[in-house]
Amino acid sequence: MGSDQEVLPDDMVFDILTRLSSLETLDTCKSVCNRWEEIIYETSFMPLYCRRSRKLSGFFIQDMQEHKYFSMFAAMDDHQDGSTKSDDVCIASFPDDMKILASCNHGILCCVRRRGKNYRYYVCKPTTQQWQSLPNPKLRYKTVSVAVMVLGSNPFRYKIVRLSRRGVEKPMQEYYTYRCEIFDSKDWRWREVQGIPVLYTELIIDTISTNNAVYWLTDGKKRNRLP
Repeated sequence: MGSDQEVLPDDMVFDILTRLSSLETLDTCKSVCNRWEEIIYETSFMPLYCRRSRKLSGFFIQDMQEHKYFSMFAAMDDHQDGSTKSDDVCIASFPDDMKILASCNHGILCCVRRRGKNYRYYVCKPTTQQWQSLPNPKLRYKTVSVAVMVLGSNPFRYKIVRLSRRGVEKPMQEYYTYRCEIFDSKDWRWREVQGIPVLYTELIIDTISTNNAVYWLTDGKKRNRLP
């Protein structure tokens, strides 16, 4: 913004943004300017936004015991007025052989289910208990990390990014290239894109999605971006 333009006070911007009804619009607002993005990421913002938009905010937690998965949802803010509560998420419907691979702030999960030696990928929305099976990626390669992101709500569209690698190999060069596959709900298929080169001395340990981009973190503490 130019210096000759009137700038809204931060408290007014905060109040307006917390009254948006769509997460898609909220994500777009993060790109308006650095200050708006900082306001949205303030610790007090999301609890108020969820109360006003009647959305649930929190984390999915999963543990494994004796080859069975145990899942739960930890709400960031249980409201006394009952507008949103952690009980609204029917996490009990998760089968104990279903592993959560990735989630996004639109409440969509990517999961994989194992039946004997067979695997099947799923996408689900726990708040509505909707499940949908997906075509599998190339599972002969070991999954390293998965990320899911919602691109639009009308029509609903999402993408899943899967990074994988072969078994342990002797380093023949400075970099190792991770395989990258992307599933697009519009095309309903996986496609392999250009691989991601990472130093042999580092490993990709996690991925996150935000603003329609995927970032991965290596154990060398270097963040990278996949548009």
